[in-house]
Amino acid sequence: MQSHDYVPGVSGWKIEDGRFEINAATIKVGGLSPEPQFITITAAEWNESDIPHIALERCRFIRDAINAIPDQYRGNAEFSTEDRSFEGNGSDLRTLLTYRRAETSEEAAARVERAKVAGTRVVHKNGCMTIIHDGVVRVRLGNLEQPFVVEDDQLFISEAAVENGTVTNNKVSPQWSIKLEVRNGQYVAAGIGIGSQLLTSADKFAVKDEQPKSEIEQAIAEGNAQKILDLIAGTISETELGKSMIAEGEPFADRVRAVIRDELRAGGLLHRI
Repeated sequence: MQSHDYVPGVSGWKIEDGRFEINAATIKVGGLSPEPQFITITAAEWNESDIPHIALERCRFIRDAINAIPDQYRGNAEFSTEDRSFEGNGSDLRTLLTYRRAETSEEAAARVERAKVAGTRVVHKNGCMTIIHDGVVRVRLGNLEQPFVVEDDQLFISEAAVENGTVTNNKVSPQWSIKLEVRNGQYVAAGIGIGSQLLTSADKFAVKDEQPKSEIEQAIAEGNAQKILDLIAGTISETELGKSMIAEGEPFADRVRAVIRDELRAGGLLHRI
């Protein structure tokens, strides 16, 4: 069952299989014609304190305001007073200068378009009831099992979908975790952590060794042969044999360097190092 002027989402009403749709925006009595109508234009508005109290200045002030109105409409210009105070005690009196003129064709067309979405309409569809006022969805009730619904170019997301996507535990999975911090009273993600076991490409990542290297390791990494010899000689000099040789007055360091150089040559014990 439906009215003779039913158009989905625009006009009339329809009842079918327990569902009903009422487009109250265009179900009205005495609606304005789409033809241009006479409208009231506010040319100026003042607070009482804005208008001069001296007679000549007041007349000049009013004359300038009236002269700002187009010539063809000055004949019907009127002054009026409104009390805009919240308690109606006259604490906010406004003086208005208005005149009447016919709408332009563009203004009439815009008024007709606004009337299509003006007022309130209720749509019951797919188990959901939607209340629309002046073209804006104000209330939506019913079954929102789907994560989201798009209707009238608007997106509605169910509460269940929002709660499901909210991070309430920093342990997202056995492999990933999120570091949370409180900022301005809300939790925010401050970092992402990975699990204890992770496979990566050796071409792109390397393990950084934080342990400090010894002097001999640094010398080997630098390829500084002289420094290597000096460090080895210094180490040997700390042994009992080295101390006894030094006590005998022998040039111990020079002898150690000479021995190491000989052993580093082809056929020596240290040649392969």
